Amino acid sequence: MVLRPLPAQPTALFSRTDYALDYGISASTGLVIADFNNDGHLDFAIGAGYGIDVALGNGDGTFQRFASFIPAGAGVNGSTTMASVVADFDGDGNQDLVLYSTAGVFILPGKGDGTFGSARLITQTPFTAGLAQVQAADLNGDGHPDLVVLINNLLPALANATVLMNNGNGTFTSHIAFNLPSLESAVGVAIADFNRDGVPDLALITTINFGFGLAPPVVGHVYVGLGKGDGSFSSPIPALALNQVSNFITAADFNHDGAPDLALLGGTTLIFLGNGDGSFRAAPGINLGGGNPGSIAVADWTRSGNPGLGIYSLITPQGVAILAGNGDGTFYAAGTAAFDPHSFPGGLLSSADLNGDGLPDLVAVNGTVISVLLNAGVSPPLFFVPASAASGITSVAPASIATIYAPFPFIAAQLPSVTVNVADSAGVSRPATLFYVSPTQINLEIPDGTAPGKAVVTVESSGPPVSGTAFVRNVVPAIFTEQSTASGSGIYPAAYAVTYGPDNQPQTPVLVASCQSNGCSAVPIPRPAGSRVFLELYATGIRNHVSPVIVSLNQETQGSQSIAPAYAGAQGQFDGLDQVNVEITNLPVLPGYILVLNVDGLVSNAVMFVVE
Repeated sequence: MVLRPLPAQPTALFSRTDYALDYGISASTGLVIADFNNDGHLDFAIGAGYGIDVALGNGDGTFQRFASFIPAGAGVNGSTTMASVVADFDGDGNQDLVLYSTAGVFILPGKGDGTFGSARLITQTPFTAGLAQVQAADLNGDGHPDLVVLINNLLPALANATVLMNNGNGTFTSHIAFNLPSLESAVGVAIADFNRDGVPDLALITTINFGFGLAPPVVGHVYVGLGKGDGSFSSPIPALALNQVSNFITAADFNHDGAPDLALLGGTTLIFLGNGDGSFRAAPGINLGGGNPGSIAVADWTRSGNPGLGIYSLITPQGVAILAGNGDGTFYAAGTAAFDPHSFPGGLLSSADLNGDGLPDLVAVNGTVISVLLNAGVSPPLFFVPASAASGITSVAPASIATIYAPFPFIAAQLPSVTVNVADSAGVSRPATLFYVSPTQINLEIPDGTAPGKAVVTVESSGPPVSGTAFVRNVVPAIFTEQSTASGSGIYPAAYAVTYGPDNQPQTPVLVASCQSNGCSAVPIPRPAGSRVFLELYATGIRNHVSPVIVSLNQETQGSQSIAPAYAGAQGQFDGLDQVNVEITNLPVLPGYILVLNVDGLVSNAVMFVVE
């Protein structure tokens, strides 16, 4: 079914903050949320390229700068992958990470301060085709987290589910739980008590290796292995035949009958309701209108008491599609936790309450950044969340330009009487300067001095006041872009190129993009010999920076480079407007550059320019 929200159903609203990764994420496969430094605040870690980035939480949904390291010890190398698994495996009270490679499975022991010790090899699991997934659960009821490892092999060896039983001291005993049928590869596993006997069971999804021929009617299965309570399992039961390739599986009780249900991610998200005996029946699937890479987060997004789904979606607006549960195994569209529309797809996401307000939030890989998406509550009663006027990111900074979109309950004749007040987290209320007011949109400056944290924004006219919540950060870097009727928000900056001739006098600025009704295109920037050429970007949300602003330039054939801008701060003539000047005199002539601002560890939207 294609989901559309009903008018009376609440939808979740999210703010977003983007954090820059220290390592590239071309090989990222692991994302976990846990308290790594035992301060009571949730942190997160991501396997990023050849290293691991750890962000320590402040308890309010914000995070410190990434601490990055390359794991070492026990034969760990650049091909080692971090699994999306975290637990205290060695019983010392600290959260540990799990790594795997062609050599085996490793534990990366946490030290309890946000750092990790040398890796320990816990089992050698040689395989010939790949290790599909690692999951953790207490399989034998001894209070120690065990591991389930899905291993794929080339014939004649069979793919299998291997169980690593925790001995309670960080060492493990390995055995094969069961083999899968010939020509089937393991893809993912969910662990839950599917037959309600008090013992964890396994539900595995597989794909059938049919070579280069036409896909058969059945392209995979869901196999269920019923647990025996000692870490062993029954032979796999083919519980479901699949007509689409699925790449992720998770379990939760979506219809409140006490039996775990399944959600499988693929072109369509498939829902299967548990019968309580290890078998399942099909429920209406979820079609977002396109492919769904990555994983699924399960949470009660709207505080309805019903578990819902968060699904990575490439459909505009790109982000995490929020599906709220109806409590009967069906779902409705409850909004999108949106990403930068010009970012590169990621796929990893995880959910937890990051700021202690009782609402589930999200951490998601979003191209070359990590997006933290804080759940602002539901609408109604929450009416709006102000966004940066430059990028649309739903966080704002003091003395930055913001936009509020909402169907305000006033008419055109009332517009001159509209006022906006911002009451910050310190209890101080300030009037906002307004630039534009209409019945559906207000452009304003967030008052200078607004304290970071949640702020209540109240819009008043001659009618009843309307309130929303703003998420205020010290900086929220955002670059203004050219707009067009066809493309909406663009990747070309609303910027000028300024040339200083040999006499050091500025020449007439030229726009770096040209827009028509059918879209925008880059205008190659000339760079005359003997001159210096600067790119003048207009931005907002950067003037309060503590550390120097960094300009990151990425080019497909040359990789990335970081340069210091000639100037980064308030523009000086217009309230809330910032400016960044970047010298581009000596850049090589290449097809195009992607530019991102890195401000105190947060990153802006990406923009593109071309030089001659």
